[in-house]
Amino acid sequence: MDEKNYIFDTRVTLTLPKAADGNALVDIWGGFVGRRGILDVNLGVDNEISIGNAEFLPLNETDEYTLCIRPFGIGIRGRDLKGTLRGFSALLLQIRAVGGKPDTYCAPVCDVHGSFSVSRRMIHLCVFPNTTLPVLRRLVRLCGVLSYTHVVLEFWGMLRFDVLSELAWKNAYTKKEITPILREARALGMEPIPMINHLGHASACRLDSGKHVVLDQNPALQYLFTPDGWCWDIFSTASRDLLRRMRRELYELFGNGEFFHIGCDEAYLYSSEYYPLNGLQSYLRELTHEVITEGRRPILWGDMLVPYNTNADTEEKRRAVLPTEEKMRPVLHALHPDSVIADWHYETQDSPVRSSLIFKEAGFDVLGCPWDKPRNIDAHYKTATEHGTDGLMMTTWHTLHTGTSSILYFARKCGLPKTDWSEHTGHRNLEIATILRKLSPAEGISYADSGFCARQLHDTFAW
Repeated sequence: MDEKNYIFDTRVTLTLPKAADGNALVDIWGGFVGRRGILDVNLGVDNEISIGNAEFLPLNETDEYTLCIRPFGIGIRGRDLKGTLRGFSALLLQIRAVGGKPDTYCAPVCDVHGSFSVSRRMIHLCVFPNTTLPVLRRLVRLCGVLSYTHVVLEFWGMLRFDVLSELAWKNAYTKKEITPILREARALGMEPIPMINHLGHASACRLDSGKHVVLDQNPALQYLFTPDGWCWDIFSTASRDLLRRMRRELYELFGNGEFFHIGCDEAYLYSSEYYPLNGLQSYLRELTHEVITEGRRPILWGDMLVPYNTNADTEEKRRAVLPTEEKMRPVLHALHPDSVIADWHYETQDSPVRSSLIFKEAGFDVLGCPWDKPRNIDAHYKTATEHGTDGLMMTTWHTLHTGTSSILYFARKCGLPKTDWSEHTGHRNLEIATILRKLSPAEGISYADSGFCARQLHDTFAW
């Protein structure tokens, strides 16, 4: 017996809680043991996972799970099913090949307490026209293995809706193609959150492309949008009905859940004198109340709800839309009180993030939303942990092609345990690339879909 490691046999018996999705976990497991051997799944007791002659560690008050690895067995205990599944992910991250011994894998003897300083750890992923299904599947798996609790999926013209074909590009995915990815998210302990932009970004594109998923395919549908095409026409019953029917389709696709992300950012015309401000106020009141009646809590971006000078960053002053606090307050208080405000500020490096405190003082749940810079993540993290806001949502946008190291940095900041080699590798990209390749589907992956980007020379990106 190796006293320092648990050595996996070529045939492993994994005992899971009855409610766990064993079929989904088998394929994910395979990537961490080189697609070698056989994994048998048994069903056991709630909130425990075991291999061999397992020992279990008690849960401390702040633990979501505990992981106990001994030479003779492995035991995982969770506070609930989701916590138990995150303990399984923690085990996956500990598995490594044994040097010099083909087809031999081990996990080092250790005690791991899955205690996180932020309990609601969300991530927002964009599905762009260049995002292939294998890439999306690996990214969702990655978020689960890194112990994110929720994953927001925003389809930028890349999901086919029954209600209107022009809502999707011709190469968009069917609901049948997306369903297995949602299933794996749940299998790893995450809640998948659907998203539709209900205000700005109605073109389902970024500003620098000039594309419009609906109007480029059918200009006759201009009546659904503002004159510039960028926003939905919130005064149109046709637009509101279409969005309502789109939500209904996503409820059915995503299944039960607590949240729905309604977007609502960067709605430029509605912050100008072109439209009366009370129209925006009325729209957000009716929309958030309607989503509540549909059984979900609406999440919306916070930039439409703060005055220009709330945060000091010049770039974000340009993006903010309400010029004064006097104009902000009526719009903010029009929201249903159970709404969740996703407060994105990507340049700020100072804590506390003042807008987050404004939203918290107004009585709302607040998610600080950093992007890809460590000091920006640090500022939002410090605000959440020191001022008691309600969680964090990591955003990624188009920057996934640069290495996704910020996803790992965020997870570690919130308490993701390290492996014994994490401190010694030369760059976070090396660690995240190692995890990503183990998350490739069993059928393999193409050159373009491997790694972080389509090519080694970064002239064309896969994201």
